[in-house]
Amino acid sequence: MEKPPLSEENRCAEEQRSEPSERRPCRRLFVHGLVLPCKIGIHRHERDAPQRVRISVDLDVKNLTIPHQDTIQEVINYDDIVAGVRDIVGRDHINLVESLA
Repeated sequence: MEKPPLSEENRCAEEQRSEPSERRPCRRLFVHGLVLPCKIGIHRHERDAPQRVRISVDLDVKNLTIPHQDTIQEVINYDDIVAGVRDIVGRDHINLVESLA
């Protein structure tokens, strides 16, 4: 039986595992253990004050170019990833952890 075609995201992850590192079409980036205050939960006591949440992000990013210089402008800046997570967590109250995920 033939396997269904992979989505672009899954193809990137699959190629990531099978190619030698210098030829990989994707790079795996991650931020693990980021602890932030978050207004989250459905119970009254959870609505009264922010709770600490621990967040991990794993990204498969297509390689658009190989960096030629040792500068942050040529790569994805982890500060931008963290800022995006902070923005999401800092918005209005979130009822469910599943919604945050």
